[in-house]
Amino acid sequence: MRRAIMLALVGILCAGTTWALTPFRNNAVSATDTSQTITLVASTTTGFKGVTIVNDGANEIYACIFSNTETAAACTAASTRAVMLKSGDAAEIPHNASSEGNGFVAVSIICSAGETASARVWAQ
Repeated sequence: MRRAIMLALVGILCAGTTWALTPFRNNAVSATDTSQTITLVASTTTGFKGVTIVNDGANEIYACIFSNTETAAACTAASTRAVMLKSGDAAEIPHNASSEGNGFVAVSIICSAGETASARVWAQ
């Protein structure tokens, strides 16, 4: 009987971990004046609870983050959702469950015309 209970508990614990999202990490995002969209997770029902973006380049970048209830699109500097990061800046964007669906699923990054930069993106 004890063995059956232990096996059931182990099964429940293992099942819970297989549903969890694997953290996303991309250390080499090249930003140009053409928006680059990065898919964080291929799911329309769930997403990550937070995204961190670090601008490692010499020029500023603009980043737009999309939840699972939105369609990812090209980011523009004029977008009301764009987060501007100067060279060396970082932004940690937490998920707001009341207005942003079940989590973040995509990030779009762009530079100003004629500029380039490199960035790192993490999601958990």
